Amino acid sequence: MKQKVIQNSQHPIKSLLIVILAILVIQAQLVCHSIASVPIKVGIYQNEPKVYLDQQGNPAGLFPEILNVIAEEEDWELEYIPCIWNECLDKVESGELDLMVDVAFSESRAQRFNFNKEVVLGNWSRVYTRDGIAIRSTLGLDRKKIAVVKGSIQALKVKANAQAFDILPTFIETESFATVFDLIEKGEAYAMAGDRETILATGCEGYIEKPIDPDSFVEQVRGFLPQD
Repeated sequence: MKQKVIQNSQHPIKSLLIVILAILVIQAQLVCHSIASVPIKVGIYQNEPKVYLDQQGNPAGLFPEILNVIAEEEDWELEYIPCIWNECLDKVESGELDLMVDVAFSESRAQRFNFNKEVVLGNWSRVYTRDGIAIRSTLGLDRKKIAVVKGSIQALKVKANAQAFDILPTFIETESFATVFDLIEKGEAYAMAGDRETILATGCEGYIEKPIDPDSFVEQVRGFLPQD
């Protein structure tokens, strides 16, 4: 008799468990749907051609194009929020922004942010000066005014090199690469630290990296000369 009661009592318990599981699944689906419908806030700043707002105020550049494709595949809604570079990073850390594109990896930044595992763009940086000014080594920056973007990887690297070589340049921290170039052109800064893509975006037609490769240098220069 007891055995019969036990067998019969399992059915309502199983039914109850099924109902609970069904409710949990429905709730999980609602939560996922709710998350998908919440806009993901993306910090965007001016650094052509990698990331910027065009003349119509629309997100443009390599990184927004890639992110837009990902958003379409994942059914995300993106909300691009303009901000100054260093402020963008601070807002990601505080939770005011969800994502920030075009951020170079460093160990110190990895302690503050989660980075994606795939490298989107390989780039490198150099120190640039006005025409007629030659810098042969890091030592040539001693007691010179160097324009940098505040919080940028270039600023961090140049400052670290200055400390390592025991030199004392004066750093002028700006909010954008456009301001950095402006300071160089006006003669208010001796040199600047920037990346290759940014230099090309300002109107330069080419970029030859040091140390120069003798086997390819002549052909590289010839490519920029007028053709007869």
